[in-house]
Amino acid sequence: MLVVLDHRRGLVELSSAEPGATGVGLTPAIGALIRPYTVVAGLVPGADRAGVVVADSGLGGAVVHDPRTGASVALIPDLGAAGGPARDPRGVAVDGLGRILLADTGQQRILRSEFTLADAWTGPVPADAWVAYGARPGAGGPGLPGSFVAPVAIAVDAAGRIWISDAGLHRLVRVDELDGSGWVTIALPLTDAGRGRATAGLADTASGMAVCDPTGGKVWVIPTDPDTGAPGPPAVLVDGAADRSLIAPVGLTRSGTDWVVADAGGARLVSFADAGGPWAHRHELLGRDVVGAPADRVVGIVDCEVP
Repeated sequence: MLVVLDHRRGLVELSSAEPGATGVGLTPAIGALIRPYTVVAGLVPGADRAGVVVADSGLGGAVVHDPRTGASVALIPDLGAAGGPARDPRGVAVDGLGRILLADTGQQRILRSEFTLADAWTGPVPADAWVAYGARPGAGGPGLPGSFVAPVAIAVDAAGRIWISDAGLHRLVRVDELDGSGWVTIALPLTDAGRGRATAGLADTASGMAVCDPTGGKVWVIPTDPDTGAPGPPAVLVDGAADRSLIAPVGLTRSGTDWVVADAGGARLVSFADAGGPWAHRHELLGRDVVGAPADRVVGIVDCEVP
């Protein structure tokens, strides 16, 4: 099951990833999302499919939603005097232990829950049950080397390493742990005009960590050396500017053997085949066909099937 995140319609379930797919709105029980930015999968205890976790900057936190039952839980971090509330969070991930990672863009930090998704479903969790990392002075938590300016996306790879997209510094950061161990900074090549590239949605692929480049209409991949674990030079998976397949990619997810990219610039979803090198364009689903005209902005996509 593919779930699309749209600024105007919220969560929309797709009937398929093929042309002609129809969409059904999923309205969280707590009410409409306010200003959602990112959606990822998160297991629901006892369910036959994953739920979704949405970073909502307007809410100041995350919403956990079970598409199967329609149940939702709002999680709004507030560290009180130690760091205050989340402000404009735009990225979310779930680690191997089921903890939620939130890119708290406005507070220039990463938040990690001290509870798991299972805990969130079984009962209320304290608003201060989060730990802040990379925070500026006064925002709570230990600092990381260099910290962040505008962390907007976060992902966890198969080895458990954490990747953070810092749009403010036009770079990616990879750490082994949020205490800063294994800190590595990775920059995408400059644009033809000599400017840094914005980075957006992240996803772990067989070739490495894929990163959306909304300013260049590209999807890049950062390979990892299997022997040393060191990140390699960025390579292009999709050059949307060259083949006109993408305008402003912001999120992506695997769907079967293919990858589906959310293109905010075209209010659409675009499907690509992964044959081990650059991805091959298959087809597209226009946003208006999926979420009803007029689509506002497709900002995320996630596959909720449980293998």
